[in-house]
Amino acid sequence: PLASENRYTEWSAGISRTVRLPGKRQVDANLAQLETDLAGTGLDQSLFAEREKFAMMWSAWRRADLLSASSASQAAEALRIAELQQIAVNKGAERQIRADQLAAEA
Repeated sequence: PLASENRYTEWSAGISRTVRLPGKRQVDANLAQLETDLAGTGLDQSLFAEREKFAMMWSAWRRADLLSASSASQAAEALRIAELQQIAVNKGAERQIRADQLAAEA
């Protein structure tokens, strides 16, 4: 449609101008910062969960390793005690049944 002076108006030509609400720039900046912080927090939570899982697995492995070393040490000591008991039996100072029991336990 033509204006009264035979000119096009911006409404008739379909020209529009963006209207920015007051304070919208700050709201958008705050929202962007919140989204960035939220993503960082999600990453931190994931890293914490992975580190916690690693620590649990490492603790279980370390416990098993220490138990294995302790068991090996106890077995070696039991064998040594059985050998000493057998030496005492051979010298006539102890009974054979006790030496046999210790050898079976070792």
